[in-house]
Amino acid sequence: MAQDIDGRNFIRYTQQDGLSHDVVTSVTQDSTGYIWMSTFFGVNRFDGSHFVQMNSCSDSASMQPDYLRGMIWLDRRRLAIYSDGLHIFDTYTGNTKSIIVPYSDKKYQYKYNEVHSVKSDAAGNIFLLTYSGFYHFDKDYQLAFRYDHYTKDSAAGRE
Repeated sequence: MAQDIDGRNFIRYTQQDGLSHDVVTSVTQDSTGYIWMSTFFGVNRFDGSHFVQMNSCSDSASMQPDYLRGMIWLDRRRLAIYSDGLHIFDTYTGNTKSIIVPYSDKKYQYKYNEVHSVKSDAAGNIFLLTYSGFYHFDKDYQLAFRYDHYTKDSAAGRE
């Protein structure tokens, strides 16, 4: 038998409570109990009482606090946050690593980095599905395989 959901049993958290944005795009929990949320303006960690924002605007190679599409655990400690590129956050050390699908013409590179889905395997490989293709990065974050759906000419024509 289905249960009725009573809205009085929920707590609504907003930016006034410390959340980086009111629109949450993904929620997950780590092995120690923290709740992680991606929003339209960054990643937040919640301990049940307080939010910690994991944004960094000062380093162009680090995770930017823009519209984040979602998150997935790559392993016990690495949280992959995806948007325009893949940003890996080591929840133990706080270190970040960005993975960008390279493209010869930098002005069209953004078309190859709109990440829609991410998977990993036990060997540490990372597999990206983007708007423009499928990409495999090895455990050292080196591009091992790429499939571009669009040709070079069609990429330039899809502005």
